[in-house]
Amino acid sequence: MRTAVRPRGCVERAHLTLQDRVVKELRLRGISTIDASNAHAPAFIASYNARFAKPPKSAFDAHRPLRDDEDLDAILT
Repeated sequence: MRTAVRPRGCVERAHLTLQDRVVKELRLRGISTIDASNAHAPAFIASYNARFAKPPKSAFDAHRPLRDDEDLDAILT
């Protein structure tokens, strides 16, 4: 149980940091409407990813197709 606390804390901290960056970015650009914000979102995401994204440690893709006997709703709840 203790191991789940730290990652959740990191995600929440990153979310708050991102919220703060978005608000500042919108203010600096004079964006004050939802439509203008939505129009600016792709550019903001590209800029944010260029600054903070990291390459994966491994190129291995662990994704796999969902089997017929698996219930995605049950897995995600």
